[in-house]
Amino acid sequence: MPLMAVFDACHPGVVLRAVLAVAALLAVLALFAAPRASEWLVIYPVWVACAIPGLALWLVVCCAAKRLLARASDLIQWTAGTGLGVIAGLLSMAMAAGLGVSGGAAGQWLAAALSGGMLAAALVGALMWRAKAQMPAATTARLAELQSRIRPHFLFNALNSAISLVRDDPQR
Repeated sequence: MPLMAVFDACHPGVVLRAVLAVAALLAVLALFAAPRASEWLVIYPVWVACAIPGLALWLVVCCAAKRLLARASDLIQWTAGTGLGVIAGLLSMAMAAGLGVSGGAAGQWLAAALSGGMLAAALVGALMWRAKAQMPAATTARLAELQSRIRPHFLFNALNSAISLVRDDPQR
């Protein structure tokens, strides 16, 4: 499956779905970290503010690299997407550490890297599934386009044949 069809991270719908998925996951995770609802209202926006730049980096790099990696195998696509997710998770952790939200323990860095990689792998899987689902429709549309190109030529050739017959033998 070509990366161009898979990594359509330039599409606004993909960007919106990715942001909403990360925000929803962070909302649930913040429920575990906050003992009270008032603390959740403090933790959740900070986590989102730390995670969105990493997600934005992932989306921008995937959008920019989709033509470069279009000829790559599925394994390389998965590896590239997941590797970029790990980098995005580490960037988010660096932002959290910079803001003083996180203590920066080694386990937290590992958790950020793994969660970024897993979220990216899930997003790559969803995009691959979406591309495979759209493939029959794209093939049908391409066939219809080719048929619409053939029909005018057939009509043109038929009319030219009729005109040449009229010129050669008008009685016939």
